[in-house]
Amino acid sequence: MKTTIILLALLLLVTAAFAQTTRHFSDYRSRQRADIDVFATRLLECLESTNEGVVVSALSHIGLMKLYLPDQRFSDLESKIHFLAIDGANQAIRYRAYLVSSIFSDPAAFTADTSRNYNNPDEFFEVIGERLQHSTLGLNQLVQK
Repeated sequence: MKTTIILLALLLLVTAAFAQTTRHFSDYRSRQRADIDVFATRLLECLESTNEGVVVSALSHIGLMKLYLPDQRFSDLESKIHFLAIDGANQAIRYRAYLVSSIFSDPAAFTADTSRNYNNPDEFFEVIGERLQHSTLGLNQLVQK
């Protein structure tokens, strides 16, 4: 009995350690191998969810996918993102949709952010928001001069 409990405890520790090392986002190489059309269709379905976490996660994956594939057209996703930026269920979804919409509008402005590893959607949106804020502030300073 003691041996079983010790083995179960050890298994739980190993599982917990492994869970902490996994990332929320896949790496760039696996995204290239994926069937992008199927992935985009699944993400579009996620944007229809009533669960805020599902929508936010989908938005982060869409934003990264657009960063990695800036020349790829995702018309249906782009339309839905524009809709969510205006009519999203709450302010958090509308803001995140606005950030992803900015990536769609000018992917080149965010190319430096493709080399980063993001641990979760919040980190991704924080970086994109800062990038957008700095570029906007830079434009405002040029206009004032």
